[in-house]
Amino acid sequence: METKRLPNGTIVQSLEGKLIEKYSIALGRWKAEQGYIPSDYDIRLMGIDNYKTNPEIVKNIWHSSTLSATSGNMLKIILPYDNSGLHKLTEPAALGLELIDTIRKKIPSKEWINDGISLDNEDGWSRYKSWDEKDGVYTFDRRDVVLNTNLTETEAMKHPLVLTKLGHPMYVDSRFSKTEGEVEHIIHETFKIGKDARGLDKMMEQYLPRENSKRLLSTWMTNCLDNWASSCAWSSYDNLVDHGKVLFVNEEDTAGLIYSTIKDHISSTSEPAIKKALNDLVVNCRLKEMK
Repeated sequence: METKRLPNGTIVQSLEGKLIEKYSIALGRWKAEQGYIPSDYDIRLMGIDNYKTNPEIVKNIWHSSTLSATSGNMLKIILPYDNSGLHKLTEPAALGLELIDTIRKKIPSKEWINDGISLDNEDGWSRYKSWDEKDGVYTFDRRDVVLNTNLTETEAMKHPLVLTKLGHPMYVDSRFSKTEGEVEHIIHETFKIGKDARGLDKMMEQYLPRENSKRLLSTWMTNCLDNWASSCAWSSYDNLVDHGKVLFVNEEDTAGLIYSTIKDHISSTSEPAIKKALNDLVVNCRLKEMK
């Protein structure tokens, strides 16, 4: 399990193994409050912000916690987190990751579906039909959006799937929205890196597998620069190792870094209010036994 510390102190880990098993590990660690699985927005922002010091983020394929549910021409994008910064999975996203884990445990690997997992299991589709924009679930007709072709920067700035996943305020509920400037920054810098590094003028394809009558759940992959930084709602759950990685932000280790920077101040300060504030920070970071 490769671990990286980004310049801002964030600890990220690349989980290895079969994709469906990596999600099971990541879900268990999220439940234990050890960190979170980044969304498509998180991965793209992390990639452009750390390109100079950690270019491998944009050079790898990552499976995000942003999900896709499809039935025929109907496409649902499931956003995993609101904009509070707490990275608590929404109920629809938590259900999706639980379904992946449930199928891993209950169904033989020979019955896994390359384009996703069946939402007929555990009555998943009917539950997704009951959620809407305020829950972070956004519904599209795939015939109404440009799919499976690379975009210019201008086209990406107007593409409903790109803008929904990144949280553009004109496309998502205010609970999930970022600012227009944040969204435009991610798109612009992605194209800038692609142009500078590889001479790319078109990028950020939104790839969906062929229309399928089955009701399927999949994770959105945030593709590498060599694959034009596209997004792909296609998850080969029976793949052994190579088809994308799962990134995990380890908040326990990040909390340790915070503690290491303030512990001397806790012991040296004589001001009760400051000492209490620093100790409260330690508690909030869930560091109960560190010295």
